[in-house]
Amino acid sequence: RQALKNLLSDKNPDFETLYISYNGMGAAMWYASKLDSALYYFNKALAALEKTSRNPKNQFYRSAIIQNNLSGLYQLQGRTTEAINAMASTISNLKSFLASKEPDTKKVTAITFQLEATDNLAGIYKELGDLNKDRELLEYSYQQKQQLLSPDNPAIFISTILLGQLYFAQRDYDKSLQ
Repeated sequence: RQALKNLLSDKNPDFETLYISYNGMGAAMWYASKLDSALYYFNKALAALEKTSRNPKNQFYRSAIIQNNLSGLYQLQGRTTEAINAMASTISNLKSFLASKEPDTKKVTAITFQLEATDNLAGIYKELGDLNKDRELLEYSYQQKQQLLSPDNPAIFISTILLGQLYFAQRDYDKSLQ
């Protein structure tokens, strides 16, 4: 908090550093189970990002990180619609980041991040009981992982587990075993 106070006292604060600090405070509050404070800091991180240079990393990738965190918090609070919207924003931002022409080393991890976010969105729908939407998202994610990732990538294995759990929930036991 003192570091944030010092950063904010600067006449021309470095908004990327503010983003990092707010994001760190949001994570600290989440781990301390202070969910309202975590939401406050993550929203401050988003506001700081709005004042950074408009490059794909700030505009899309870093926004996706915060939206992903917000989705998790909203879900914990039972704010399902907001959780879905934040996760959809995460996925959209990652797609925009990956489609940007500027090279960035984060693009390698953004592919996996986007597919994990799709799995997380599917999980929200599963909790709502919308198993058809859950299946649609999980099957899409699994297909994309098979196309975009190496065959030994753990994300592919995670997809098989998630699909198996879904098919089990749908009482399709033979498909679940596969």
